[in-house]
Amino acid sequence: EKRDYIRFDYGFDSFFSCLYAAEIDRGNQAVIGALKDLILSENNTSYLDRQMILGILRSDHEELQELLGKLLVAARLKEGLRHAICESMAQGTPEAFLRMLKVVEEHDLIRFSSVKRAVSAWIGIFNENSVDRVNEKLLRLMGQCLRDDAFCKDQLAANDAVAVNTALWALGFREAGD
Repeated sequence: EKRDYIRFDYGFDSFFSCLYAAEIDRGNQAVIGALKDLILSENNTSYLDRQMILGILRSDHEELQELLGKLLVAARLKEGLRHAICESMAQGTPEAFLRMLKVVEEHDLIRFSSVKRAVSAWIGIFNENSVDRVNEKLLRLMGQCLRDDAFCKDQLAANDAVAVNTALWALGFREAGD
């Protein structure tokens, strides 16, 4: 059955992360254990792919998300891994995003180009030529607007286009209708 499903190519790549998330949230210890092994092992011949990362971020499993955050910090020279994790953050649950954003902030990961690109993509201001302008200010504003409603509302009246745009993004993060 698994082989037949894998051969069925409609939506396999795009929706398999939802199956991971569902199995994680159901408490499937085989899936959870396999993902932990992939995250924690140093010499594993298998690898953590984007669908697995998305599955973790779309689930409500705090421990796996915390392990993913530790992997993000430990990525060192693995720019591709950092890119896969950060680009996937916005497609997970709000709680997973906030958990991972805290890791990015606390470990000053904005210094990496893959994180700058991801932040630009999250907020919708990506321009390949100006990605280096994405900096700590934007990341700090994003985090503060998401965590402090009063601060976010104050930024809407600011005389700073970045602050206003970030506040609007933060409002839409919780509720697009707002």
